[in-house]
Amino acid sequence: GAGLDVFEHEPVTDEPIASIERFAKLPNVICTPHLAGTSEESREVLGQMIYDNLESCKSGQPQNIYKG
Repeated sequence: GAGLDVFEHEPVTDEPIASIERFAKLPNVICTPHLAGTSEESREVLGQMIYDNLESCKSGQPQNIYKG
């Protein structure tokens, strides 16, 4: 299966686009708008990553990489 949320032409409109339609018709594929980064959890994680990276830069240490 697959979850697809990035398409060549965005925003996706109601008009069928052949490159999307062939995947969207498969029973094990979900097509959604490009929204994965807009959840409350993702914003919290991103905010923490930014803070950690700023603190690392201030202290002269290599930047942190979020390891979840």
